[in-house]
Amino acid sequence: MTVGSLFLTVGCSAKDQTAQNPPVSSAPPARTVPAASEVEHAPPPDVAAPTWNDIKNNTYSMSAAFVAGLSMIEKKFDDQITGFNAQRAAVAGDARDSEIAMMELKNARASLRSAAVAVAAATDKTWNDERDKVGRAIQRVQDACDKVKTSTTS
Repeated sequence: MTVGSLFLTVGCSAKDQTAQNPPVSSAPPARTVPAASEVEHAPPPDVAAPTWNDIKNNTYSMSAAFVAGLSMIEKKFDDQITGFNAQRAAVAGDARDSEIAMMELKNARASLRSAAVAVAAATDKTWNDERDKVGRAIQRVQDACDKVKTSTTS
């Protein structure tokens, strides 16, 4: 046996042993943290999404409940938008009005996302203003949803 073949044999044996018996670590296993987008839109399946009227009067001390409710409202809008996109894809014909309405809906949804981020970071002093901006953004998204519905059914 040559030195080269001995080296290969030993090298392969060590690799095979590592595969059969992985090294034991004394460190605790790494904790997996879900992405923010996975957490934000993950309401329990048996909980109905609140409406704006359900959360609009929440005070700063109730901000966690407000943000959780807002997240569910956003998820509901996202589901509607997904439905509109599928509906529009299935409809043939002049889609100009539908395209314009959908563009406004996407812009309104982006504004709501910005308002949601701002209200989540609000302080006791800025809470009321940021909460009111969310209300206006929700109304804008709802109005845009109504325009998309009208443009895809007419």
